[in-house]
Amino acid sequence: MKTDLEFLVEALKKQRELLKINYWASELLELSPPVLWFGNSENKDKVATVGANPSRREFLDGRDGQYLRGPKQRFYHLKTNDIQEVLEDERTLRLIVDSYNRYFHQNPYMAWFGRPGGSKVEGFLNALGASLYGTEPIGAVHTDLIPFATMNNFSKLNKSRLKRDFFECGWASNFFDKLIKYLNPSTIIVFGKRNAKYFDEYYQRIVLNKSFIVNEKQSVKYGISYYDLGHKTIPLVGLSLYLGDPYGFTKEMLSAFGAFIRSKINNLERS
Repeated sequence: MKTDLEFLVEALKKQRELLKINYWASELLELSPPVLWFGNSENKDKVATVGANPSRREFLDGRDGQYLRGPKQRFYHLKTNDIQEVLEDERTLRLIVDSYNRYFHQNPYMAWFGRPGGSKVEGFLNALGASLYGTEPIGAVHTDLIPFATMNNFSKLNKSRLKRDFFECGWASNFFDKLIKYLNPSTIIVFGKRNAKYFDEYYQRIVLNKSFIVNEKQSVKYGISYYDLGHKTIPLVGLSLYLGDPYGFTKEMLSAFGAFIRSKINNLERS
């Protein structure tokens, strides 16, 4: 099993390759290292959520586009765009990884993840008995299909380039599989219809073929299967709902949906 720094080195080498491609050179943030996970990876028992890719807002100020600094800074950002120099600097590598583990205690992007005890991703996780901000009863970490922040949102990225440089070549699924085995969660939750579709096609089979009825006007699709970590098999859940932007869903709706998925996971584990 690789160490955390070895995973970071592997991702940085991929970033170096991408920066030689004109399209990605204009999309990737010049001083942003890969973000392999958000949250404390050292929590023994944790749920892992999966989104698309890190937002540029994890590094850039939304008002002036400058890199976040001081108490506003979320992740460690690079002091040079020379990736080889970063690869040879173990102290910098360690600072990057440490910033992953401290993320939810150093100005996290709450507008997307939700506040402690609030809604969005955190609200759904609370109904599962998990939290991004704590360890009781269990913790949580967030990961993405690809670990690189981009100027445009994932949905606006060039689909042919995404498929060619990440998915069809197998890099993204291979890297995710190794990383998720390192993180060793008890459950994986892939949220967002588009994200679940990519996951189903390129990572692990998961079909959103069941419905949870929220009320007479709203329903949400979900699917549950298994993910093999090698030493154990864990529940793999796919949701059509974008938990970071659950349009039309109140905190109470998310809590009810989370409690419902928790019951389905418990049934799966007992079967």
